[in-house]
Amino acid sequence: MRFGLAIWVILHHICGKGMMLEAWARSLPAPFPALIAGGYLAVQTFFVLSGFVLARTYAHARWNRRSLGRFFTARFARIYPVYFVSLIVIFAVRD
Repeated sequence: MRFGLAIWVILHHICGKGMMLEAWARSLPAPFPALIAGGYLAVQTFFVLSGFVLARTYAHARWNRRSLGRFFTARFARIYPVYFVSLIVIFAVRD
């Protein structure tokens, strides 16, 4: 479900006014451009669902200084590489 929500947000961003797939989005049957335009709604749903997944995963964890350190290290290791690669891509394709 989170994958579908992420795709919806991406479509919302690349099919907006002045974006690269604007003409394609306008060529779709009437309900689809309206659905794509509502992609901002997927952001809140994605965050709520992600929070639920994290809460379920760590519901029975016993938190202390060591476990918090491992948690934040794991989150950083999971998020930072993608962020770093996206920065490289953005700097490579910018004008």
